[in-house]
This record gives sequence, structure tokens and C-alpha cells, in this order.
Amino acid sequence: MSHSITGRARTDRADHLATQLADHLGTTLPLTSDGTVHRIEREGVTGSVTETDTALEISLEATSAQLLFIAMDSVERTLVRFGESEGLAVAWDDSGLEQRYRDAIGSATRTYERPIDEADRAGEH
Repeated sequence: MSHSITGRARTDRADHLATQLADHLGTTLPLTSDGTVHRIEREGVTGSVTETDTALEISLEATSAQLLFIAMDSVERTLVRFGESEGLAVAWDDSGLEQRYRDAIGSATRTYERPIDEADRAGEH
């Protein structure tokens, strides 16, 4: 089963941010560029980041929800960090899938932020 999502990051610096995104993601989520379209291809994940005059349009597809969430996180966190000075945010078009992504990422973050306890060992978290 395929999982996909689209979204955008509104900015007037799309070309600059797309270049930074491609340079930063490197081997983690490789982007190949063809003008204003930057293609993502990695085992289990495909997509594109397209520059427009007002935004970066994002399209991602993956063979599993987990791979999709990893790709979403890689793209979103990188863009937000590089666009911090302009308050850049990524808006995903599927609110239900976005909530699952936020829950999954939040759960993973909480797991790494707290020490392992007996409930973890018993599989209760």
C-alpha cells in the first residue's frame, strides 16, 4: 500500500531554500534538480519539491507510513530551520495524515527524551 501527501512552504525565496534543502539532505534524502523541480528518490520514497514564485510545493509518496513520516520530518525540519528568520512553516494538505505524523514524531521524540523505565522494558509505552 502506498502512502502519499502534498504540502507547501510559502516563501519568496523558493529557489534559495530548495538549494539549501538539496545540499543539506544529501544522502539522507537525495534530491536531483531539473530547473525548478527537485526530485526525491530513495528506496521506498519518491517525491518532488517544486519552486514557484510564492512557495515550495512538496509531494511525497512512500511504501509505508513510517517511511513517509521520516521523509516529511526530514523535509519539514530542514525547511523550517533554514526559513526560521522569515517564520517559514510547512502546511500539509491531509490533516488526518499530518496528525498521525505529528503523533508518531512526538512519540519518537518523547521516547528519546526520557530514560528507559520498567514500563518500556515491559512494552507498555
